[in-house]
Amino acid sequence: MKGKEIALSVMLCCFLAAGVIPTECFSSEETVVLSFSRQQEEAAGPGIYRVQRGDSLYRILERECSLKDDEIPRMLEKVKQINPSIKNIDVIFPGQEILLPAASETGDSDDATGTPSVNGESKEQVMDDGESAERSTILYTVRPGDSLGEILHRLFDIQSGEMNRCLEAVAAANPGITDINRIYPGQKLTFPDFSASSADTAGQVLSEQNENTLFTLTASESLPFLEEIFIALGADIVTEGNWYIPLASSGRITIDCARVPVASFPDGHRILMDCAGLIPSSVVGTLREQWNNYHVIACGDAADPLAIIDGMADMQHVPLVVEKTGRMAGIPGNPDVQIFFDRTVRASSGKTAGIRLLDDADEPLPDGLSAAIGARGTTVIEISESSLYSPSFDSVATPAYPARLEGRTPVDMAMEILRFAGLEVRRNADVPVFVSSEDGFNLSVSADLYLERADGALLLTSRSLPPQFLAILTERGFRVLELSKMTPGEAMIEQVARAAGLPVEKKYFKFSLFPENPDRLDHVRFSAVRVDGKDGSLYFVEDSFDAVFYRFLVNRWKVFVVVY
Repeated sequence: MKGKEIALSVMLCCFLAAGVIPTECFSSEETVVLSFSRQQEEAAGPGIYRVQRGDSLYRILERECSLKDDEIPRMLEKVKQINPSIKNIDVIFPGQEILLPAASETGDSDDATGTPSVNGESKEQVMDDGESAERSTILYTVRPGDSLGEILHRLFDIQSGEMNRCLEAVAAANPGITDINRIYPGQKLTFPDFSASSADTAGQVLSEQNENTLFTLTASESLPFLEEIFIALGADIVTEGNWYIPLASSGRITIDCARVPVASFPDGHRILMDCAGLIPSSVVGTLREQWNNYHVIACGDAADPLAIIDGMADMQHVPLVVEKTGRMAGIPGNPDVQIFFDRTVRASSGKTAGIRLLDDADEPLPDGLSAAIGARGTTVIEISESSLYSPSFDSVATPAYPARLEGRTPVDMAMEILRFAGLEVRRNADVPVFVSSEDGFNLSVSADLYLERADGALLLTSRSLPPQFLAILTERGFRVLELSKMTPGEAMIEQVARAAGLPVEKKYFKFSLFPENPDRLDHVRFSAVRVDGKDGSLYFVEDSFDAVFYRFLVNRWKVFVVVY
């Protein structure tokens, strides 16, 4: 192997005549037992040529455009210009779609516009006085199954990181279309020419996008970033030894996993992480043609991390769902978590990775919350220009557990509620109602719980009192609360707290994950009955509460939770 080249060996064997590769040839490597399948070929539209096995650009132009030998060199440059995805005109692969020049370009027409055609329509230049030919537009007829993103990617090699601004340019070029996201077959759309020659269109879009890029990753930084994502999605990362990929009727490809690690998914899909750009495009094309379950990610230096992720969505047959727009995501649990992800990637297994890009002023999630969210099925991966933050379960080794109402009877529960609120309560108290020295006779009542209040005493009893007796107690300034075992826990908390004169509120309460930064919208929320006690507020929560998030709320917000 040479210094920067991947180990690629084609081993011709006499037993390959029937296209069957015995597993003995590849030791016990898992790859050799994969079923072989070819991708289905789709018919390309008029004006777009799909490369066949054995093709070269020279032969394609000679055959499809009826060019003479002396005309082909000039047209090769034109093909490269209108197909920016072709970096090397000598390297094409079967299945690749190539936009061919219009008849006017090849000398078969008197059309003087000199613009390429798209699916049978000539690319019409639209120029104002004083504008150069680079300010051209392209007329495109929508085909069944088309989307704007797919058209931009196929014809102009527009990547996900550049897509939004290019869509804005398309919308501006089609003012008569009210919703640019809704297109239909047969519709004619005008596209700015995003090829390399269009300095005033695509060049501006790309430069603005680069200015807005938070940071880029080198090849060595991209690899651990990808590995964290694929591990979160359930893949095994192979970084040692060789990985063998059989080729139908011709041999096999040998991958040096130390230089191109392989992400192996349980469903049989394999992703080659070629961050250094070692795999030739011809090999990538061969894999794409022969194997639906092999995919290659090539990053290179100065890679936008979001563009790396968006590229996963553009790979055919890959079983990953990429949410390409940043959004707030809800992570259910108690408490619920609302967190912003710049991108989310979901595998067929249901496992999800949420990616967050941090600038220099941003902090990663605090107090091991990433691991707590990961335990709910969404792995949080945070990356900044200098650091990659992945969940560490070591950081949640000391959770804090909320208090719990343990009372089995209504009286026990009421007593705990009042004591949690910081109030002194007497149990099984004899409370004098009439006193002989003042009233001429003695009358007392036995209260399960007795609480002195500034505006009178509170009696809590588990027994039903006669209406006449209740009226007497009320007249003498006592407040009485009858406790019933039929009262649900939430209602019990509200009744006892209100009877004790404590402020009560029931709703969803929200607390920021970044109290020091009000601009960040990430937060937790939970439904609770809040009781403002003597020493502060208590949040009574039903059933359970995550101990890691509780530790965070206590440390950052001085929030105290009681579970019932």
